[in-house]
Amino acid sequence: MSDPTQDLACLLDPEQRRATLAAAQTGQHDVVFDGKTHATPLYAREALPADEIQGSAINPRDTTLLIPPGDRVRSDAIGNLILEVAP
Repeated sequence: MSDPTQDLACLLDPEQRRATLAAAQTGQHDVVFDGKTHATPLYAREALPADEIQGSAINPRDTTLLIPPGDRVRSDAIGNLILEVAP
């Protein structure tokens, strides 16, 4: 059983966070969405600033989060990724 009082902020090392998305970017891949190729940046999750990312984007690490064009994700203060799907 999990401890509901556990501080999840300890899962993110604030020293690894970068000030900008550009500084957190680790590369780029071309990805096809709806028949169109998009230059899609790759980001290191642990380096993401508490900021918003506009899709398209890829976040590879222990899991991969592919953010389609028009959708967006934001990283909160303790590193959770909150995905907002475009209507």
